[in-house]
Amino acid sequence: IAGRSGTAADHRHADGHGDRLRRFIRNGFKQDHRGPGVAHPVRIGDEDYLAVAAPIVSRNKISAYLSIFAPNGELSELERLAVSRGAAACAIELVKEWAVLEAEDRMQGDLIDDLLSGEFTSADALQNRAKRLGFDISRQYGVLVFQLVAEREATRQPS
Repeated sequence: IAGRSGTAADHRHADGHGDRLRRFIRNGFKQDHRGPGVAHPVRIGDEDYLAVAAPIVSRNKISAYLSIFAPNGELSELERLAVSRGAAACAIELVKEWAVLEAEDRMQGDLIDDLLSGEFTSADALQNRAKRLGFDISRQYGVLVFQLVAEREATRQPS
């Protein structure tokens, strides 16, 4: 926020208008079908601002919004475009992060399958693979396997 020291968050809370701003972001930006880059007037306290927000879409849903606030009339076309491009860049990073996490999950599952089945090329290769995934297979682990039984079946008397 130009003309004042501190962060926008400091001013929201100091001015007591944080709830109003959160409602505006939640309701105003989500319901605007004109697309990203459209400036919205916002009044915070006794000051007027223009706000531009763009949704950060990840996995077919809106994960967050990237927004910029500027004193009324001081928001250039380049700044509006930057919000849209920044949101796209954030979305790409979120997708990459999800892909890495999913790949790690698959690799951990594959490692456990290989350990249980005994299908691996060498003990060293298996130990290195486990180490990359954060497992120390030289330690001893215990496994507990159980099955939940429906209450009806648990109370049934054997015949």
